[in-house]
Amino acid sequence: MSRGRALIVEDSATARIILTRLLERADVAAIGVATAEAALPLLKQDVFNVVFMDHLLPGMNGLQALAEIKRHPQTRDIPVFMYTSQSAERYLQEAKALGASGVIRKQVDRRQLMHALDTIFARQDALPVTADPVAAQEPALTIPMPDGSTHSWSGRLATLEVAYEETDDALAQLRRAMLSLELRHQQQIQQLQRRHRRLALYGSLAFVLVLVLSFWHYQALTDLGQRLDSQVALIHRILGGVLEWMNGAR
Repeated sequence: MSRGRALIVEDSATARIILTRLLERADVAAIGVATAEAALPLLKQDVFNVVFMDHLLPGMNGLQALAEIKRHPQTRDIPVFMYTSQSAERYLQEAKALGASGVIRKQVDRRQLMHALDTIFARQDALPVTADPVAAQEPALTIPMPDGSTHSWSGRLATLEVAYEETDDALAQLRRAMLSLELRHQQQIQQLQRRHRRLALYGSLAFVLVLVLSFWHYQALTDLGQRLDSQVALIHRILGGVLEWMNGAR
């Protein structure tokens, strides 16, 4: 059973796959959508523990979507991380001012991501069970913003590792597809061989049947010829007897 559920709002399929894989390693189930317009109804209809929001999106951008999420009581307590390649201090401060819990770079630093997830789930597990939604609200969760001046080699390595896994999975799928095609090809060859053997057997049986019928017809014709010869000889004897009788009568 997963620790929780994450919604990834990102128009790049590759970036969605990379983050989804990293979240799966942290035992977090992830759903991805390409636009903020698709994400907002999902957040109101379903339960998500965290949102990862791209900055540049078709239609409503990430900061506008963040402001919309924090404006609604139903969604404002969901931690939102900006999932972006932006590193300008002005952008980081604007995201924080709008209520972002942190910023996750596109070249994901796995330690930063794991720290953020651990903090989120620890805080959510510690919330008291109460029917009063106001009493249940916790102080805003904030994960330290990344240092834009630091070159994150761990982020690059994590991205390369996920890309390698995707390539390995693609190769494994290709191998399975090739094995399936080879198996299907072998099955087709075996079916053709069985069909050819059946045709050869039927052909042999037909040839034997033709020989039997030909022999039977030959025998029947031979018997008929012999009977005709006997009848002709009988007629000759009868005619000879009649001629002898007529000659004697004269």
